[in-house]
Amino acid sequence: MPHHSTSSLGSLNSTNAALPTWSPTVPTSAAETRYQDSERLAHLPTALTNEPSDPNLRGLIARLELIDTQELARLTSTWSERLGTATSRRALLLKLSAALSMAAAAPAAADEFDSSLPRTATVDGDLSGIWHSRYRYSSTGRGRDLHSEHYVLIRHIGDRLFGRSLPSNNGSRVSLDLSVNGNVATGTWSERTSPAGYYRGSVYHGALQYVVDPLGKSMRGRWVGFNRESTVDSDLWQLDWVREDTGKSAQRDYHFKA
Repeated sequence: MPHHSTSSLGSLNSTNAALPTWSPTVPTSAAETRYQDSERLAHLPTALTNEPSDPNLRGLIARLELIDTQELARLTSTWSERLGTATSRRALLLKLSAALSMAAAAPAAADEFDSSLPRTATVDGDLSGIWHSRYRYSSTGRGRDLHSEHYVLIRHIGDRLFGRSLPSNNGSRVSLDLSVNGNVATGTWSERTSPAGYYRGSVYHGALQYVVDPLGKSMRGRWVGFNRESTVDSDLWQLDWVREDTGKSAQRDYHFKA
């Protein structure tokens, strides 16, 4: 098998880069298996630009479907180690993790996933209104789990939910962008933290998925995103319906209540 130098990152984006041939040859060791798989993983950016009929792309996808998450993490680590010291491997892996999380939450991916599942429940009516938002997160710096609360104004337009928090006591702001399919809402979140708080106005973002109560009165789910220590976390996030009225007067009733 040809050896790729540690300076060959640019070739991964070349449309002329040759894809590794997928073959049923049995590797002689577990280390060789990891090396071969990391070779294929290195060509993923190029492979994704090819037609789905490409046999190498089909082989790569088949391999990714068979291996578990821990093995994929090891393969990715092996691939990143071959990039050399000129590239920040940690920063690159964090960027890939955040991008893949957001891609998984995109409406196209959600539609493909949800279309293969039976629709056991649907949400009736308009979900527009004022909702109470509460999520949990772990603060490693303070050594405990904490909660953050907001009142969020949600607009339900077509199959989309757009949410923004109403003014809060600490000045933090949350926004949501979700796509509803059946009783599942999938999308992204972002938060600008309190300018005077522990995180000093830092902006965080990530993916989010809820299961919506059939009556449209609550949503329960999980968020995923990076934290202050530049690792990817996930925890609980819930929304509870408070009020249908979204007028200016109704909004003012919930200003600075959280």
